[in-house]
Amino acid sequence: MGYSDYNNQKANELKQNIPYCNGEWNHNYLYEYLVAVNDNRLDYFILDFFKSHYDDKELARILLQDFLLDDGYDGSDSQLGAAVILRRMDKSALAANKELVLLAQQNEVYWKRPLAEDDDLSWLS
Repeated sequence: MGYSDYNNQKANELKQNIPYCNGEWNHNYLYEYLVAVNDNRLDYFILDFFKSHYDDKELARILLQDFLLDDGYDGSDSQLGAAVILRRMDKSALAANKELVLLAQQNEVYWKRPLAEDDDLSWLS
C-alpha cells in the first residue's frame, strides 16, 4: 500500500467513525480524532471537524478531564491533540470549565497547558 493509499484509507476510516453523533461524544472515536490532529497527513479535515465544536462546553470538559488531565493517557498523542484543540476553543467553553482549566495550567509540562503562560486569565472569573 502506497503512502497516498494509506492516507486515503485512514481518512475514510476516521470519517466513518465521527466522534459526535446525536448530541453525544464517543470517547473511543474522539481518541482517534485527537491522535489524528498530530498527523500532518490527516489534520486538514480533523481540524475542520473540530472547528464547529469550538464553543462546546462539554467537549472542553471531556478534553480537559478525560484526556489532558487523565494520567492514563500521560504523554500520549491524544493528550497532545486535546491540548491543540483546547487552545483553539472559544473562551466561553473554557470558562465554563474554569477549575479544570486552572488545574491544567499548573502542569509542569508546558504543552499540556491549554493557555499560554503569559495569558491574562481574568476572563475565567
